[in-house]
Amino acid sequence: MSLTKLEVFLITAVAVSSLLALAHEKTPPQSKNVSTSLKSVMKGLMEDNLKLNEGILTANFDEIKVAANKIANHPTPGVSTKIKLVSSLGSEMANFKILDTRVHNMAVSIEKAAILKDADKVMSDYHKLIDGCLACHSQYKERVSKILSNQ
Repeated sequence: MSLTKLEVFLITAVAVSSLLALAHEKTPPQSKNVSTSLKSVMKGLMEDNLKLNEGILTANFDEIKVAANKIANHPTPGVSTKIKLVSSLGSEMANFKILDTRVHNMAVSIEKAAILKDADKVMSDYHKLIDGCLACHSQYKERVSKILSNQ
């Protein structure tokens, strides 16, 4: 299937816009002195999810709050990784970012619910957070691993 000039322009515009947005994101304060490979970011998110799960299982709202905050403000991969992802995923980068934003928003909501000691809201949003993680992994994990395999 051949793409029209307009379609090529739109795909390129989305990719460039995504790249610029990613390159200009602020790095959260706790991400200083942390390796920013995507693998290390994902490992940190897994550890924070385990802490979040532990906090939920023990009804420890302070632990839930801290873990949710770490998930919401996780370090981001370095600029070279972002460039590789944007150039490889192209127009799919917008969906990739939507899934990341969904997880971020649920983590923020969980943190707020933990402050209010609202266990029902924590659980509801926790399920949405995990669904967001799994959606991203099912759609992108294998492909992204291949794209970044030389890092």
